[in-house]
Amino acid sequence: MGDIQLVVADIDGTLVTRDKRVTPAALAAIEKLRRSGIRFTVISSRPPRGIKVVADVVGLTDPVPAFNGGLVVRPDLTTVLREKLLESVVAKRLIGRLTELKTGIWVYTDKD
Repeated sequence: MGDIQLVVADIDGTLVTRDKRVTPAALAAIEKLRRSGIRFTVISSRPPRGIKVVADVVGLTDPVPAFNGGLVVRPDLTTVLREKLLESVVAKRLIGRLTELKTGIWVYTDKD
């Protein structure tokens, strides 16, 4: 097994508190990782613009998976490195089924 090269943290429920703050202890841990030569990034179900507030605080320098990994962007949160979009027929069927189940639906297109 090799050395750890990258730590990836989920944002909500992991990196930020209930009031959506990154604690000083978390920032200190991230800095300690970086001083040790270990890179750090976040992953989230959020869209890139929803990650920005955390990115600004922790100073991201590595790619960021957004939308649960469906979109990977550079640390600037606008340059797309990889994306996986649903085919429209799949999206329509999924929305139909979720509507039948009376489930809340959030739909994202591209980066929004």
